[in-house]
Amino acid sequence: MRRVVLAVNSLGQRGTDRVAIHLACGVAAAGLDAEIVAFRRGGTGESVLGPMLHPAVRLTFLAGEVAHRKLDLVTGLAGFAAHLRSGPPACLISCGNHMNWVCAAAATLADRSHCRVVLKATNPIIRPSDGPLGAVVRRGVYGWAVDAADRMLTLTEADAGNLSAAFPRQAHKFKAVANPYVTAEMLKPRTSDDTGLRTPIVVAVAGFSRRKRLDLLVEAFALTRTRDARLVLIGDGVERRAIEAQIQARGIGDRVDLAGYVADVGPWFARASVMALTSTYEGLPAVLFEAMAANCPVVSTNCFAGADELVGRSEGCLLSADDPASIAAALDQVLSQPRPTTLRTQAQRYSVEQGVRSHIAAVEDLLT
Repeated sequence: MRRVVLAVNSLGQRGTDRVAIHLACGVAAAGLDAEIVAFRRGGTGESVLGPMLHPAVRLTFLAGEVAHRKLDLVTGLAGFAAHLRSGPPACLISCGNHMNWVCAAAATLADRSHCRVVLKATNPIIRPSDGPLGAVVRRGVYGWAVDAADRMLTLTEADAGNLSAAFPRQAHKFKAVANPYVTAEMLKPRTSDDTGLRTPIVVAVAGFSRRKRLDLLVEAFALTRTRDARLVLIGDGVERRAIEAQIQARGIGDRVDLAGYVADVGPWFARASVMALTSTYEGLPAVLFEAMAANCPVVSTNCFAGADELVGRSEGCLLSADDPASIAAALDQVLSQPRPTTLRTQAQRYSVEQGVRSHIAAVEDLLT
């Protein structure tokens, strides 16, 4: 049986880890030998994601508890290479940007004669925060990784075009796939979908990190004219205390709820009046389609390739400039409109079934 290994750092709260679970289950259901290799135990989403695995999927941890993500990857590289040598898979799939160079390096250290390497661009390779030197370093590292790989998957055709322009010699390796985001449960109509909500709710699902710019959303919410609205922040992270302090400083503590990490955000999107996305940059955010699956409209900054098409041209959704006043105005406008009815159909394009089929089709020729 052809063996496929999917590599993650740990089973955390990131969308890439949830997608890895969906892909591994789909690969196993397709009759392939599927294994998830995680560098560390103790990820913040492990208790939730682990039980989601198909019984045929093997979950292998290379080491003990999570310490520091980048350090874990460096120290675990040799062990990962040894694991690949002990039973070379037909295909090794990196599940996100942070795993790409590790998978390329481990496969190079191991015996590559029977192992094809597939990388995946889940965020921009060159980020707005990198600066000139950082951009040069990242371009060099990722250029080496793409050279070492057999294929690199992207989340949109726009991303594939951008990478082809950045790495023209490797343009033939880039292939767009649909990520498996939306479960059948998410697509089920909920009783609260079409009811007039008593309290308008603005919801954001994000790790509390600088990249997610929740501070921008909090400032925008403080400026909204819809004074009876509530803001619900779902997630956790290193910026939580700073966000809590900002909420209190703006005097909106009685209108903001910090819900922490939530395994199933579907019920929240069914209740919400609008989902807000204010990141500095994203790959293709899963929360966008999870919200649309519940016909929940979206207000987003232009933080990912294709945002204009996916958000700006969708019923009831708005693309906003990345300043508090613009985001506040967009939130007020969406809150004043009827709930959309056509977003669920768009979300179906990113169902788990469609995403799994897309990934298998993209690498099938490498499995022969």
